[in-house]
Amino acid sequence: MRYTPGITDRTELDVSGRTAKAFINVIDWVRIYNNSKIINLIVEFLNDQEIEFNEIETPVITKIPYVADLNTLLGNIERARVAACFPVIPGLVEIKDDWLSGSAPTTPTYLDANDWEKVMEVILQSFAAVLDYRVYCGVAATGQQRFYQNRWRIYPNWVQESVSPVRRNRTGIAVSGAGLTINNLGRRYD
Repeated sequence: MRYTPGITDRTELDVSGRTAKAFINVIDWVRIYNNSKIINLIVEFLNDQEIEFNEIETPVITKIPYVADLNTLLGNIERARVAACFPVIPGLVEIKDDWLSGSAPTTPTYLDANDWEKVMEVILQSFAAVLDYRVYCGVAATGQQRFYQNRWRIYPNWVQESVSPVRRNRTGIAVSGAGLTINNLGRRYD
């Protein structure tokens, strides 16, 4: 199964013109569901944590999904978004997964459908971008709170701790989230 780029550019003209993008068809549902599976697996693997993923029945043309099915689908995307632990990134919005059935409550719009697929694309693109920023060893560098420095650290014991309490450059590369100037601000050279 491969990640299939989603539709994130639905507009009001699509809805009023009743184009193919104005509807969530079986093909769209299967694409969103399969993409959510892939995103879930990527987040689980890269963050080394297990995320609850609820399976749903593959829809067919003769069966209309219920609101519970939609909420299950969207709950999978939202749990992956939360587990990814990204800071505020444009396009990474909270996914509402508690829609109600009936004609009185509000229903998802084309903007909501855009957000569902956009969130998965942002997670995928962000993880691809941050792979180069993981810190594999060394002590934390200056210019950023320790939480942000340590969140990408995956092998902290490759370099022995410094006997001196002074932070020194141990790996020779800048740490994620801060520019080179900030990283070099507090470095002392022997």
